[in-house]
Amino acid sequence: MGGAPLSTVVAQAVAAAAALTAAEDLGVLAALGQGPVEPLRLADRLALGREGTVRLLQALAGLGIVREVDKGWLAVPPCPEELTRLLIAWRGLTEAVRRGRPAGEPPSGEVLQPTFLTAPAAAQVAELLADTVGEAPQVLHVAAGGAVWSLALAARRPLCRVTAVELPAALPATRRAVEAAGRSAQFTYREGGPESGDWGPDGSYDLALSVGLCSLLDAGGARRLLRRLHRALRPGGTLALVEVLGDEGTSPSVAAALHALELLLRSVAGRDVPFSTYAGWLHQEGFELLIPHALEGRAPLTLLTARRPR
Repeated sequence: MGGAPLSTVVAQAVAAAAALTAAEDLGVLAALGQGPVEPLRLADRLALGREGTVRLLQALAGLGIVREVDKGWLAVPPCPEELTRLLIAWRGLTEAVRRGRPAGEPPSGEVLQPTFLTAPAAAQVAELLADTVGEAPQVLHVAAGGAVWSLALAARRPLCRVTAVELPAALPATRRAVEAAGRSAQFTYREGGPESGDWGPDGSYDLALSVGLCSLLDAGGARRLLRRLHRALRPGGTLALVEVLGDEGTSPSVAAALHALELLLRSVAGRDVPFSTYAGWLHQEGFELLIPHALEGRAPLTLLTARRPR
């Protein structure tokens, strides 16, 4: 892996993890999520040492987790609870590595990829897709989760209509996220998964969106998903996949290697798939004009667009 020296990477990673864990364990994240507070008042409220609290806040600021404002310090993520859930989910890694599979109930994508981490990439995807799909597209979002990605598109295209597909247990959370964003009029909901449920009539969508789903499936499952997405699109419709691409026989970057480890928390079959493999699958399933678009974000995300022939 290139970049900073190994000693620097390891030292900073361990220190950052320790700082985040301490902030969660001590209640600092929860307190800062309630509004600005001065460091000394925060230390007194939580019965912490004042000097240690100041240093912890400075470290969190360096990580971009908190920032200093006129009235003290404030958590940067709009929902510190998301960061807390993220930390708790990663604590399952020890058992996942030991067993070679998720330990207990796998955390959802919204837990491991919360809004404050994915929103910049979602906005970029919406910008890239907006011109492609026109003013009033019919959009299918499979495994919609918190609908961050389709909500970003709905904000850019107010006349678009989104069909959000999600498993029955997770669909209420999708609905709540859409309602909170004030976009209920643009969304309808269907229960289902990659190979289950009714997505609506074949050939009825201008855009089919899937984020991080192929990497959770084995090769056969991913191929079946792509085949079903092809059927769902109208002739000339666009497929949009957002994935972390696997390396083409080279050593992975730090970000890519950590994402591969993250997949172990969620799926036995989870793998980051190389671009060449996606290209082969999409061609075999009848897609054309495959184009990769590099995205911003904590992991090397890529938007892959392809088209169902007219």
